[in-house]
Amino acid sequence: MTEQPTAQRHTFKRDERIKSRKAIEALFAGKRDTMTCWPLRVLFQKREQAPGRATVDVLVSVPKRKLKHAVDRNRVKRVVREAYRLNKHILAEKLDGKGFAISIAFVWLAAELPDTHAVMQRVREALTKIGERLC
Repeated sequence: MTEQPTAQRHTFKRDERIKSRKAIEALFAGKRDTMTCWPLRVLFQKREQAPGRATVDVLVSVPKRKLKHAVDRNRVKRVVREAYRLNKHILAEKLDGKGFAISIAFVWLAAELPDTHAVMQRVREALTKIGERLC
């Protein structure tokens, strides 16, 4: 019997999301780095590795000021989460065994709906830059 290569699973589990108000406030109020990859502003913060928390946790924010309709905001969040889910391996490979974790917030800046391919490229670019800055 031959062993088949296992395909890499692209998942985005619940523990990889920033949900607590305390964690969100720490990310936005604390010392953090920022970069802009239009149409996204990316805020990221190095933190200690904590048991029960993922190595990289993510928040996606779309301000009501930019997109008035909830349907549009939800679509943008879905596209950004999908782009992160498919490209998170870029950052995970660089953080392997480093002993620290990262919190990332993607904030939407544009007033129009996204082109999925363009968002995919920008998220990939942002994750590569974060990996270069921190590792």
